[in-house]
Amino acid sequence: MTVSVHPSESIGRWLANLAERDRGRTAIRISGMDLTVTDIASRSQRRGAALQRLGLATGDRVALMMKHSDENIVSWLAICSAGLIEVPVNTAQRGDLLRYLIDQSGALAVIVDEDLADRVLRELPHLPDVRHLIVNTRDSSVAKKIDSETHVDTIALDQLDCDDQLRDPG
Repeated sequence: MTVSVHPSESIGRWLANLAERDRGRTAIRISGMDLTVTDIASRSQRRGAALQRLGLATGDRVALMMKHSDENIVSWLAICSAGLIEVPVNTAQRGDLLRYLIDQSGALAVIVDEDLADRVLRELPHLPDVRHLIVNTRDSSVAKKIDSETHVDTIALDQLDCDDQLRDPG
């Protein structure tokens, strides 16, 4: 399928229009799972709105350190749809280089897979601008444990998508 985006159209608007036009159509197949355009649009719109409710505003940067997965794709589209700027972080990065990439990008939030989170955690004391750590985990106790050990607001990715689980950013 060839898709074109008009230069004046945002990714969020483009995705919403595509979902309206191609409702139940499979958009991608990943890890043996078919995701429809509608599912991707809905999930990314909800996640983008949740990122904004955390206090992130148009032009703010969000570091994304995730392996190839449906959550990675939805997170990237959510970041773009919310008017935020994605800072792609290679999953092989660690230590000083990881700290440098996040610090120099000005990222206010980091979305990271659970098995990579310890690398980010080790660098958090040196990343004063990071306000939110969003961990791709199905176990919310992991995020709560991390939250108690850091200066940043930590939330599990699946909780981010649930309105009633968000904390007041103020």
